Amino acid sequence: MLDYDSTVQIARDPETPPEVLTGLATHEDFTILMLVAGHPSTSQETLALLADHHHPGAHVRQRVAANVSAQPGVLEVLSADRNEDVRCNVASNPSTPVHVIQRLAEPQRGQFERLSAAQNPSLPVASLLRLAQDPQSHVRTGALLSVNARIGVTFGIDRHNTEAINSLREQAWWDMSPDDPAVVLTKTLYPNV
Repeated sequence: MLDYDSTVQIARDPETPPEVLTGLATHEDFTILMLVAGHPSTSQETLALLADHHHPGAHVRQRVAANVSAQPGVLEVLSADRNEDVRCNVASNPSTPVHVIQRLAEPQRGQFERLSAAQNPSLPVASLLRLAQDPQSHVRTGALLSVNARIGVTFGIDRHNTEAINSLREQAWWDMSPDDPAVVLTKTLYPNV
């Protein structure tokens, strides 16, 4: 039997094969279970088993919910978890199905779920724009930061070029292409430094 430190190193190692991680998924130590739950090579079957882990702290389920390797079905089940942090991790996970992210972004959901959904690059623009009008200021701010990031990435605008980003944010940027006259004009008026 391996000592604790060696077991932790194996669970952390990005080269650890899935079958070894599956063996570690029955370990009694919480830290090791969390490492296995967050490991990108953990098998889908093991992630599903860990998603059903019912420790009151929910840390293992939180790690599964944040794992971009988790399958949509596991993430959908975790989106209804009783723990808000688990639901927030599902909302921000880019592997979460779009309909689940949209559900977690709905106005009746918790403010931190909405904020987490706003930070997900897979959230459709219409939902993101609705969150930019959210009654909670930190949700609005998070949504606006996501809008700014999408504008920057889509049109090659530096994130510090607030004049260009603000100019395009006031327009229907989601319908524009990089060669759209409004984008070209904006980039001419407010070039990246």
